[in-house]
Amino acid sequence: MFSREVRVTLRPLRPQDYDDLYKVVAIREGGFFERFQGRTPSPEDFVRNLWAKVLVQLIAEKRGQAISLLVASSMSPLDGTVQVAWFPLNSGSSRDQVDALEQFVGYLFETWSFRKVYADVSEQGRDKLVALPGIGALFRQEGCLQQHEFYDGEYRERFILALFRSDWRAYESNRASARDLSGGKDDSHLDAALGGEISLPYKSQSLRVGVLSEAETFSPRSTAAPMLPSLAGRRVALRPITERDYAFLMALATDERVGYRWLFRGETPSPEQFLTRLWQDVLVQFVVCRTADGTAIGHVILTRANFRDGTGVVSVVVDPQLAGVGFGLEASDLFFNYVFRMFNFHKLYGETVEFNLQQFASGLKGLLHEEARLREHHFCDGRYWDYMIVAVYRDEWEAAAITKL
Repeated sequence: MFSREVRVTLRPLRPQDYDDLYKVVAIREGGFFERFQGRTPSPEDFVRNLWAKVLVQLIAEKRGQAISLLVASSMSPLDGTVQVAWFPLNSGSSRDQVDALEQFVGYLFETWSFRKVYADVSEQGRDKLVALPGIGALFRQEGCLQQHEFYDGEYRERFILALFRSDWRAYESNRASARDLSGGKDDSHLDAALGGEISLPYKSQSLRVGVLSEAETFSPRSTAAPMLPSLAGRRVALRPITERDYAFLMALATDERVGYRWLFRGETPSPEQFLTRLWQDVLVQFVVCRTADGTAIGHVILTRANFRDGTGVVSVVVDPQLAGVGFGLEASDLFFNYVFRMFNFHKLYGETVEFNLQQFASGLKGLLHEEARLREHHFCDGRYWDYMIVAVYRDEWEAAAITKL
């Protein structure tokens, strides 16, 4: 690799990095939001996913501050290919992010005999990658999967980009030559000196990302970044669950004032049983917090996701000391909005006992449909109660959301 002043350093990912990486799982601008597609994995599942099919992953640092995670995975020695992913972790400068990515790509080509590296990215990810000065122009678009992923209420394309070893060598050679002409100065000015155009072994500029041939067309839909669902309301906010929340959630689940109608219905599970049940069959779940001070006050969950039929089951509970003041309704509103906009469900179910229905039915203002009533199904307080299955439909929810605007 050509000589240059190193702006950032690369180091191996360490266990002490896990907490910081987990914090960006559900942040809209976070790099892992796309990786987990809106899901909220348990800390254990997060770590397993973090290392799945990984060849190497490194943290890029500047002055001791992590600025990005760089991952190489799905290596195919037979084909000489590997897939790379780049996750910016903060608002580090574009030049620093470029330096990190260039070091990583150079490391892969120098250490292994890969002939090309792939990047599998969303439309927004593609635009960010190819906008990077210098290296962004090296990526060729080799595929566009139409209507491949559901995101912010609509189906969007997925792009397959490739960077060839031969193109990388030509790029390094051009930069080395430009550096020699500059008298060995720092290379921060070289992108402008090269004018954004790199001499590549292939001639057809239509292969370059951002310059499409007549055969390559995109959907007429807007390519603007989607307006993603907010996790913060006026009085409450939703955030991913961490290990530090387990004690609160177990206390809430076994509180005598709500435990009889929540996960364990009055049982007192062991800590191990509680954790198993907490993440069982869960697609996404959040702790409900007060925006004023960040105090945990509740729990929202979506379980039994059925992507074939487009259904799931939503459950909501708040601290019984705060019942009746609207925190549960605001948390429900945020959660329904998040789930409908992030996943392709056409209806969401709720299951409740008849004495528990009224406290949130009034807040949903006609959106809640009773679809089943199991007579004298639920035993509590010495008698049997009716058990209700209710539903909220996407089209009605969206219509109501528009009305609120």
